[in-house]
Amino acid sequence: MFKKSLISLFCVVLNFIIFVLPVFSEEADNEFEEVGTAGTSGDNKYALLQFSLTSTTGNAETTSIFTGTELFYGSGGNSIGFDGNLYYGEHSRTLTVRTSEGRLKGSHAFNESHYAYLLGTLKHDEFQRLNLRSSIGIGYGYRLLQDSYEDLSLEAGVGLQGEDFNGNRKDDYYHEGRIGINYTYRFSKTARFVTKDEYLPSLSGSNNHRIRGEFKLIESLYKNLAVILNLTLDYDGSPVESDVKNLDTRIFAGVGYNFF
Repeated sequence: MFKKSLISLFCVVLNFIIFVLPVFSEEADNEFEEVGTAGTSGDNKYALLQFSLTSTTGNAETTSIFTGTELFYGSGGNSIGFDGNLYYGEHSRTLTVRTSEGRLKGSHAFNESHYAYLLGTLKHDEFQRLNLRSSIGIGYGYRLLQDSYEDLSLEAGVGLQGEDFNGNRKDDYYHEGRIGINYTYRFSKTARFVTKDEYLPSLSGSNNHRIRGEFKLIESLYKNLAVILNLTLDYDGSPVESDVKNLDTRIFAGVGYNFF
C-alpha cells in the first residue's frame, strides 16, 4: 500500500515539475546558476544534500530512508566530484536494507570535446552479504553535445575490481571494462533531467557483468532548496548466491539543499 502511494506521489510531483512549475519560474530563473562541466572555463561548484523516502523492489521489497550527498568542483578544465549514498530500512523490527556506497571522480579536459578521467568506487551491502566492493579505473570521455539545453558525453575505460563477500562465495579480484553515458536536459533554468548509466563487464568472464542506470529529475524551488525524484536500476549478472535476484530497483522522492 505504501509503495503504491509513493509511486503515485512520484507521478504527481513529476507532472507538477514538468507542466506547472515552469509557468512560475521567471523570478527564480534570475537566481539560478547553471553548474558547468569539465570542458568549460571558470569556477563551478555545488554541494547537494538529499533526504528521501525510497521504495525498493528486487532483493528487498521494502520502503527505506535514503540520504545522499553530491560534491563537485571544477576550474579551468579540471574537475573533481564525489557522491555518496546511504540506504536504511526495517520491516517488523528486522533489518532489510543497509547499503552504503561512494564514488570519487576526477577529470581533465584537453579541449571542449575530449577529456580523461580517474574513477574510484566503494560499496557495502549487508543484505547481499557484500562486505566491500572496491574499484579504481581510468578512461577517456568524448562530449558529443553541449549547449544551453543539453549535455551528452560518452566514456570508455578499464579498471581493477575487488569483491569481499560474507558467505559461501570466495573473494574475487579481476579487471573490468567500463562504458558510460552522461546526459542532461534542461526544461528550464530551474528544472533539469539527468541520467548517468554504465555497463561494467569483467574482462575475465562474460557472465560477470553489472549494469547501473540512474535517472533523476531536479527542480530548484526557491534559492538553494530543490525537489528531487530519482529512479535507480542495479543489475548484477553474477549475484552472490542463487537466491539473490539480479535486479534491484529503487524509486526516490525527497528534497535536497545546495549549500552554494
